[in-house]
Amino acid sequence: MRQLRQADLLRFARESGANDVLGALVCDLAGVAVKVAAMLNSVGGGYAGTQNVYGENQLKADVAANELFLGLLKGHEFVGSIASEELEKEEIGGGKNRDQAGLRGNGGSVWIVHENSDGDGFNGSFGDSGAGDVIGGKGGAVGDGHNKTVFSVAFDPLDGSSLVESNLAVGSIVGIYPGYGFLGRKGDEQVAAMMAVYGPRLTLIVTFGKGVMEFFFDGKSGVFKSVGLLKVAGDKKIFAPGNLRACGSEEWYVRLLEFWAKNGYTLRYSGGMVPDVNQILKKGGGIFTYPGYKEKPEGKLRLLYECAPMALIMEQAGGAAVCGERRILDLDIKKLDQRVPIVLGSKEEVERVSIFTRKGR
Repeated sequence: MRQLRQADLLRFARESGANDVLGALVCDLAGVAVKVAAMLNSVGGGYAGTQNVYGENQLKADVAANELFLGLLKGHEFVGSIASEELEKEEIGGGKNRDQAGLRGNGGSVWIVHENSDGDGFNGSFGDSGAGDVIGGKGGAVGDGHNKTVFSVAFDPLDGSSLVESNLAVGSIVGIYPGYGFLGRKGDEQVAAMMAVYGPRLTLIVTFGKGVMEFFFDGKSGVFKSVGLLKVAGDKKIFAPGNLRACGSEEWYVRLLEFWAKNGYTLRYSGGMVPDVNQILKKGGGIFTYPGYKEKPEGKLRLLYECAPMALIMEQAGGAAVCGERRILDLDIKKLDQRVPIVLGSKEEVERVSIFTRKGR
């Protein structure tokens, strides 16, 4: 029996139609975010003396955050595959061992969740109902006839880590897929996405595919409390223009920046995707861009670890996320480190960028 104290998070999962296994996994990931936030208060912004798989020098905070996520996922009974921006290959989660032990499948064990009598949390455990699927307790969601007790988790453990030394907000990005593996899939297959924001306070932005909810961490009670649903519209003149070096070869980007500057838009760009996208979500609109350019047409941001989870969150908040003329969520994941240009934010602002792009061809 394990205590699931994140009552607001699990309720949001149920209200979104997610099963309790997925809700429990996101609750556990929220617990890792708490540990990362605490780590950032004790680990300096210096280099760790190692490089990641892309040849980039790793900061101490990068390494520590990655280890915290892996510490959870490698032994997690609901996790089949793991992919981290800091790793070259997929890792195997604890769910693989559970499957091999026969703890999943028709007639096998199921995950059962019941709300505590005081309403401040849930109890969860494996039991034997013969159903071979996830079942909920009071108010719980029931599976749709398919086994959904194992998920694959892709994550950027510390987005914008170079900002730590400047003491600016940073974050973690997580995308969750049903079953095993990532290659050959699309971001549209994600069943949940989460963004943790490590700023003056710790907040989570979460979607289970039906709306986006913000939570803040209450340090006194040790739980995440819901703040409210987040929605974006087209009337907020906020722009976060990444990769300005693209102006050297992309004349359309120069004209777009000039349009924003001359039409009363407010610049809000920190150099970190998490805080900049969070600003758009919190303010209810705006635009974030990170285009490619002549030397690097694919841009910088990774599809699996950053763009796909952020795209799911933005679309579920009523916005859009595209790579050229295509939805980010429609792109095939061909390799773990695949990079793509991205534009995301209010639908109207995303379309405006597309118009400038088309005119620039």
